Amino acid sequence: MAQRILSIDLGSWSVKAVLIETGFRGFRVERAIECPLHNVAAALPPDKNNQPEDASQPPPPAGFISIEEKEEQQRLALEALLADESLRADAYIAAFPGDETAFRFVHLPFSDTRKVGQVIEGELEDLVPFDLYEGVFDYEVLERNPVRGSSGNSLSLAAVAKKNAIRRYIERLNEANFDPKFLPIDVLELYNLYTHFLANDGTRPQTPDSSVTLDSSATLDSSATLDSSVSPASSSGVGELVEEDTSPKPQGRLIADIGHTRTLVLVASEKGIAYARVIRMGGADITRAIAKAYGLNWAQAEEGKHAEGFVATRQHPAADDAEQQLSDIITRGLTPLVRELRRTIATIRRERRVDINRVDLLGGGANLRNLPQFLAEAFSTSVALGAAVEQNVDHEIPSERRGAFAGALASALRVSGEAPVNSLDFRRGELAFSGGLQHLKNRLPALLSAVAVLTLLLGMYAVLRMSAVGTREKEVDLEFCSVTKEVIGREICEPDVAESVIRNPPSDLGSFILPSFSGFDILLEISAQAPASISVKVTDINITSERAIVEGEAPSFDSVDSLVAAYGESKCLKDIQKDRLRKKTGAPGVEFQLKMKVECS
Repeated sequence: MAQRILSIDLGSWSVKAVLIETGFRGFRVERAIECPLHNVAAALPPDKNNQPEDASQPPPPAGFISIEEKEEQQRLALEALLADESLRADAYIAAFPGDETAFRFVHLPFSDTRKVGQVIEGELEDLVPFDLYEGVFDYEVLERNPVRGSSGNSLSLAAVAKKNAIRRYIERLNEANFDPKFLPIDVLELYNLYTHFLANDGTRPQTPDSSVTLDSSATLDSSATLDSSVSPASSSGVGELVEEDTSPKPQGRLIADIGHTRTLVLVASEKGIAYARVIRMGGADITRAIAKAYGLNWAQAEEGKHAEGFVATRQHPAADDAEQQLSDIITRGLTPLVRELRRTIATIRRERRVDINRVDLLGGGANLRNLPQFLAEAFSTSVALGAAVEQNVDHEIPSERRGAFAGALASALRVSGEAPVNSLDFRRGELAFSGGLQHLKNRLPALLSAVAVLTLLLGMYAVLRMSAVGTREKEVDLEFCSVTKEVIGREICEPDVAESVIRNPPSDLGSFILPSFSGFDILLEISAQAPASISVKVTDINITSERAIVEGEAPSFDSVDSLVAAYGESKCLKDIQKDRLRKKTGAPGVEFQLKMKVECS
């Protein structure tokens, strides 16, 4: 049975929704739609539209809105999307922000999954920066390595977030009449895109030019400060490696979903998720750099970035001085993100023992012209746009916006059933999904009314059916009376009386009982009981009501004995006697006569 799944992505630039329909033959993307936050900003009161509360204070930086303002705009945008009746679905999904989640890779010295479930909570208590009873956690076993003669070992990925943050996030969604059945973690859901599309993506990536080094403005600047909200690799859930491992490393893909204010980073290999991180940098940093350099307001800088955004490389240099100037400005805006991504790649190769052989770019921020070649030279690895993902988004969406739906599509794929997916879900315990019961409770009066109407209709149907049966029964009785009059000669309406008269019909000679077996029935019995393997020639049969005499010829005396034994198994032929048993004169075989009682009548 087909199922419609609606997944939403609450972004800082827009709210995206992807509707897929799943069935026995896979899934199909039905709709992909977004509502930019600036489209609903006008619906907010004037004091919530980027205006400082104190007039004596300077206005906030261009493009900056508070968390409360962003959440209100997201709510309005989500309500605008859900007003579209074509987005009605059987289940709803929304991803929880990965930057509010702690990830931990947990190594355990045994491979029994049941035992992992028993001890992993205790292992996490020392790995998260708050008391575990204040949070919600989920985990999945990534690797099991059973070893003969020992308990083996295992590797699990766990995600933990504060319970209050998850509850508040669900309440925000509920305010817009959106109750998600699943609440996965956004950065981990990128693994679903890897298994469904990117692992076998044949798109040709951009490769680094070994003769080129990155411009000094984009090199790793040790004096620059990191965003304080970005955890270092060791606190992103990656286990620390003490000794150098020289064994071959599995090939992995780094997936970077570049959004407006965040970049989701996930590394996946054939063994599953190898790394996850959220960097609070994105396309807004480029817009801010453009606005500052050219003295533009935020809307003008955004429009210019989308229309003319470009970064120059040796393979794709700027066409003129103006384009080169824009490239330098954008490069400065990209520098913090490039630095963190490069540091992330180095950390992954060192600590997670995974060799990054390709980077796939997703998200609205990945559409900057020439960005894949620019990053290929910065990272010294192949970089490509996630074309396989974009091709599965509604083709009515402009090509430059299809990558922005990666997060919503990734979450929707968790129920497609076509490939392995990340199964972590924060709707657990007291936060478990109860929308089905609530929906049933809200519709209970209507359901009770429907049951009452159905019961009434069934009662009426039963009454009408009984009436029809009674009428038909009277018609059958009249027909029975007519038939008995034609057969017996007089009308008898009682079936038992009619059957008795037919079995014992009156006669001028008096009452008599018809035998239950006739002579023909006895003949059939004698013929049927004769073994097919014996060639017997019957020359004479004499049948009366009490006795039958069979005369004939058989190949041998043993054949006659076999025939007698076969007749002895009959329920009607009793006391079988051999008589006149002798060899034939002048010919092979024997002659016989069998006498038997008939007790069938």
